[in-house]
Amino acid sequence: MTVIAQPQPSIRVRTTAVAKHCEPAGLPTAVVVAVPARNEQDHIEACVRSIRTAVANVRDVMVVAVVASDGSTDDTEGVINRLHRPWAPVHLIRGRWQSAGGARRAAIVHGLTVATHAGHVDTHAVWIATTDADTIVAPDWLAAHIAYAEAGFDAVAGTVDLIRDDDLTNPLLTAFTESYTIDADSHPHVHGANMGVRADAYLAADGFPHIDVAEDHALWNELRRQNYRTISPLNVRVSTSARRSGRAVGGFADTMAGILGRRGA
Repeated sequence: MTVIAQPQPSIRVRTTAVAKHCEPAGLPTAVVVAVPARNEQDHIEACVRSIRTAVANVRDVMVVAVVASDGSTDDTEGVINRLHRPWAPVHLIRGRWQSAGGARRAAIVHGLTVATHAGHVDTHAVWIATTDADTIVAPDWLAAHIAYAEAGFDAVAGTVDLIRDDDLTNPLLTAFTESYTIDADSHPHVHGANMGVRADAYLAADGFPHIDVAEDHALWNELRRQNYRTISPLNVRVSTSARRSGRAVGGFADTMAGILGRRGA
């Protein structure tokens, strides 16, 4: 399914009128998976296939997967269209948001609209999970998100590892492993490539801001400022590209390049 989309300055999906933080937890009835993409023809297929595997490992929940192509000029959209199956649809929207935050936000708006039209009008019962087009999610990725939602958490920040491919060198793997802080049962990181949030909390926080970089940290900080229940566990896992030339200035690829630069590798 392909939709031509324009930049959306505000979130227009109606949230249920309830007292904040007073809802019982309960199992989500729908999950929106949002993926921003720009010229990711080499990575998007593996990403989508990993999401499908994660979807196959959950039951009794509607999953709406949306890829927002942000001005792609390569075959990203062609790959997504070829992967579309009636029993496992991938919603493709096109626009020129010119930022991961804008594309991620648009994908979520589309996904929430689809879920609402399917009867999932209670935003407290809808979960949003986000990842990136150069990322492979774990087979239990959605199951882990749903478990934390059912346990009463409003937002989840998971961890990232590096994909073992030609982009990953031994010096980079060593530098990443030594610099990526992990505590006994938690961690301090926030990644748009591995983040989840209950839809009503997302809407109350006004969603991902339309900014060039660090939209994930901005949303996470706003959720915490509003006293939503957040958790940063170790068992919500994805693996992302180790490339050092990415799509966003100041993004994860620049972080990888900076780690090596500081070590003179």
